[in-house]
This record gives sequence, C-alpha cells and structure tokens, in this order.
Amino acid sequence: MLKKFVLPLAGALAAAVLAAPAPTSAHQGADAGDVRIAPGRFDTVRIGDSLESAAESGYFALDVKTAACGTRDIWPTRPWRTSIDVYPGFVEGTEGTVGTIGVFGDGISTKEGIEVGSTLADLRTAYGDRLLGPRTNDYDQWGFFIRTQRRWLGFSMDASADDGRPTADAELAFIELTKGRRPGLLRDGC
Repeated sequence: MLKKFVLPLAGALAAAVLAAPAPTSAHQGADAGDVRIAPGRFDTVRIGDSLESAAESGYFALDVKTAACGTRDIWPTRPWRTSIDVYPGFVEGTEGTVGTIGVFGDGISTKEGIEVGSTLADLRTAYGDRLLGPRTNDYDQWGFFIRTQRRWLGFSMDASADDGRPTADAELAFIELTKGRRPGLLRDGC
C-alpha cells in the first residue's frame, strides 16, 4: 500500500529533477553501498547541519531548479536523486539547516545492514528492545523507530493498518532521518 502513495511520488519528484542541470560540488560523496545511516545522520551529514555544510559533502547541492517544485534550497546531487531526498528545517530556529533526509533507494544501510527491502523480522533482529513501534502515519502505513538522544531513524513498512498489524515478512519501503521529532514517514509533494 505504501508503494501506491510514497514510492511513485518519490520517483516522480526524482524524475522531475533529473532533467534539470545540477550544480556541482567539490566532493562526490561515497559510492552507493558504502553509505551508512544512523539516527539523525546520513554518512557525514547530520540533521541540523547548515545547508552549506551538507552541500560540501557531495550528496547535496544548493539552489537546484526542478521542473515540478521550482527552486529547492537544497536537493540531492544527480547520482543520488533516485535514492534520497532532503528538506530544509521548517520549525522556527531550524531555517537554513538540514531538517530531514529520506531514503528510498538501494545501497544505503545502517551498520546493522538494515536498508530498503529489509523485513520487519530483520529490524527486530537488528534492534531488539530498542525498536519502537509500531505506529501508523497519516496514510495508515506502519512505522517503527530507533532513537538515540534527540536523533531518530524511522522505518516505514509496506503494510497497511487496514490489514492489521504488520507481519514479520513486511518489507521496509522508506527510511527517514530526523532530529528533535519522531519521523512522520511521509512524502507528499514538494
């Protein structure tokens, strides 16, 4: 069910910006498969870092013109547009910083090996009692969470609350990194 809402939208957004020229960065970031995520962290970029600092990582560029969403303050560089998204902070005091990063592609995992496509059983094995949830988002998709102090990793499963609680073979469809608030696990337009 989640794939019906989030994945086509993420793909459409990624496709809309693929045609736009991408500002270059001094660095290119790590290769897919080498990128590690943790609560509130995407490789070297932390949620709350300045947009300029995030752009220096090579994963993101500033002032990117997109066909569907106009000019974005920050957006993934061309090699990463089909795997991740990024949104600046929107809560008072977080303007000009990285607010959230979403992962929907391959080659990006936690140190425990959790990535898009992992199952709920994999999550439970990797995190045990640290795994919080399940909770539902606004589209009634199941989500699970890891929290380290104020930093979060949210895991959205491809399972609907309409079908009851998720089973062990439910697959992970989306990962969101935040700081200071639990991930909403939604992507709904620009």
